[in-house]
Order: sequence, then structure tokens, then C-alpha cells
Amino acid sequence: MREVPGADAVEEAGAASGPGARAGAPPAIAETPPVSFAEDLSWVRCVDGSELHFRAEAQRRRSDNLVLLASDYQAPFGSFSGALPGHVPLAHGLGVMEHHRARW
Repeated sequence: MREVPGADAVEEAGAASGPGARAGAPPAIAETPPVSFAEDLSWVRCVDGSELHFRAEAQRRRSDNLVLLASDYQAPFGSFSGALPGHVPLAHGLGVMEHHRARW
């Protein structure tokens, strides 16, 4: 079986919050705190003040207006920089942001 780098740390983190957790073990992986998004999807800001900046490089977009039903969808793909929640620096990140307005 192939070893995955960092797998031990993930296992230890999961054990730190369950029965038999060891004193001094790393904290368990937690849910991300609330965030807010820029209207133009250029940043994501966490309640602790950390912020990710997004630079779109390509975009998928579709708009439909079918009288009773309507949809305006955009999904830009690009790069992230800044800090993750907890002010953890992000060296380099690629991903997708998404915005969807719909009338059903």
C-alpha cells in the first residue's frame, strides 16, 4: 500500500476530539467559520479578518429567462491568494467561485 504524506496528522487530528483523545494531540478539523463574499467575487472574508483574494482567469456564464423561470449563473475559474481562516497563509490556490440568481 502506498503511503500518503500527512496521513498520520489527519488521523491524529480526528482522534484528538473523540473518545480516547490524547492530551497534546492536534485539534480536530473544524467547520469553517462564517464568511462574506464580494459582490464581484473578488474576495472572501472570514469573521476573524482573514481574507482570500480571487483573480478570475476564465468564466462559464449562462443566463435564461423563461418568463416564469429565470436563471443567471456565473462560475469564474482562477487563482486565490491571501489567508485561510485562522490567518493561515495560502501559498497558491486554484479554484472556482460561483454566483447564481434564480427565480423558480
